[in-house]
Amino acid sequence: SSPTIAKPTYSAQIMKLKDIKVRDLTESVPFSRATTYRILKGQKNPTIDDLEEFAKGLKVPLEDLYESEYSRDKIKKLSQH
Repeated sequence: SSPTIAKPTYSAQIMKLKDIKVRDLTESVPFSRATTYRILKGQKNPTIDDLEEFAKGLKVPLEDLYESEYSRDKIKKLSQH
């Protein structure tokens, strides 16, 4: 199956594993705090530009923000460390 944009809970998993608070993320992306929260809560679909900024803010490769068998396995491995 083709990858889909990660659900907000998936981004939250990455943030938890990397100990990144929502406040820290909102300070590291170039869009408003309201837009950041709407994306994280699933109230706004992110554009590819939004995802690139989230990836930079989370310090992860862009592909980590897509759900696929590969990315789910990678998250599992991260959480085992």
